[in-house]
Amino acid sequence: MSLSPAKRKIALGVALAATLGATVWVGEQEDAAPELVAQAVPRPAAESAGRPAPPASGPAITRGGLKREISREPVPDVFAAKSWYVPPPAPKYVPPPPPPPPPAPVPPPLPFVYLGKLVDNGEITVFVVFKGRNLAVKANEVIDSTYRIDSVDARSMALTYLPLDMKQTLSLGERN
Repeated sequence: MSLSPAKRKIALGVALAATLGATVWVGEQEDAAPELVAQAVPRPAAESAGRPAPPASGPAITRGGLKREISREPVPDVFAAKSWYVPPPAPKYVPPPPPPPPPAPVPPPLPFVYLGKLVDNGEITVFVVFKGRNLAVKANEVIDSTYRIDSVDARSMALTYLPLDMKQTLSLGERN
């Protein structure tokens, strides 16, 4: 249901007038209501200052009935903050594992560069470069107090690294 703008303004004006009329009517009704509360009559203070209070009506209470024993225990704080947190148990001490044994010593890589070999009457001489020097070596020779030539054959040369007494092999080229 849609109203035209003119009819809508008229309807809103009528509703506004009815609301204002009801408000005024209710406001007048409250002013006309009789007052039900009696006004308090003030009494002078000097009248009651010297007299004891009148006895209360009801059973008399003796002072002995009000006494009770005082506890000597400390009174707990009933308003203290409480927590349900329970700390986790302390971790058990586990000693660290022993360190691994040091690795077995190994000789350094062979510092030789193979240049060639010479076979003379069954004796093989091998030509190598060691620390920038050209050397001609044969079996049972010691090089620089570090390497001993154990044996030489057509394909390899067996050496011993003297500081660790470990064997190493240097491959030689094919036969000439």
